[in-house]
Amino acid sequence: MKQLQPNAIELSHIYWTLPAFTYGAVLVCWRLVVVSGLMQNNLLDMVPSTWVLILSQDSLAICRQRFKTLELPGDFIHCDVTDRTELQDLGQFDLVYSYGVLHHFPGMRDHLENISTVMNSGSELRFMVYARNSWKYAMIQKGLDQFEAQAGCPYADAYTKEEITELVHGLFKIERIRQDHCFMYNVPKYKQGQFELEPWFEAMQPTMRDAVKEYLGWHLLVKARKV
Repeated sequence: MKQLQPNAIELSHIYWTLPAFTYGAVLVCWRLVVVSGLMQNNLLDMVPSTWVLILSQDSLAICRQRFKTLELPGDFIHCDVTDRTELQDLGQFDLVYSYGVLHHFPGMRDHLENISTVMNSGSELRFMVYARNSWKYAMIQKGLDQFEAQAGCPYADAYTKEEITELVHGLFKIERIRQDHCFMYNVPKYKQGQFELEPWFEAMQPTMRDAVKEYLGWHLLVKARKV
């Protein structure tokens, strides 16, 4: 098993800013989408000890090619994180990062327990799941929206802050949990590269749109530490 040396790194995300910290090995669970120069310059090219776990062989091939194109470092593992036996030889990680994935698997508590087995006491877990108390979830409940851009998503769920607190109890101590992100643009125009707000969002003052993101945002962002 490869020995990973500590590195001083600074991570950031287009929706989720992570302040400076020092970690040894970083594990990205299930999926990593390199979406912008921001992700490239402030995350992956500063983390020589990044391991990416992906369940789908097709997604793994795409991820490898994406890393190659952007000349980014990383080790790739075809692994089902829902199966604890597959994690036994991975070693221990200082940071486990999962963005927009856990809400697509039923039985989140079991998966959090699996994740905890590759973490030392004090290791950090950062993940994003969909928020139930959100603008988008309200639209979904009235049949005016759907979980994903593509129809027919096999499984997705949304959570409250209280539910997440209960799910991690005994495994992790939550240091911060907050909401962010509400997609406010006209979809057809957005697909053409035009950022045109929907009329009801355009009518709001910027401070009102910020309030929607902060208190009715679709992304529930969790920072926790293994107990």
